[in-house]
Amino acid sequence: MRALKPSDYLGLLLFGLPGLWMIALPGTFIRFYTWLHRGTVRLPEGRVIRLMGLLWIVLVLSLVVVRRKS
Repeated sequence: MRALKPSDYLGLLLFGLPGLWMIALPGTFIRFYTWLHRGTVRLPEGRVIRLMGLLWIVLVLSLVVVRRKS
């Protein structure tokens, strides 16, 4: 395994922030997504958004682990 470069940390931060946003502030994420789609979509409740955020972070971290192994 190799050590992570500073650009790897930057990528982890940038791609992980949406997941952290979903977990920490699901209400603001729902409002933003509804605004983005002009209110034409119906989103699930906050706990489902938090679960999606957790899954997003797991995906990003798994990509970092795979990158480290190669």
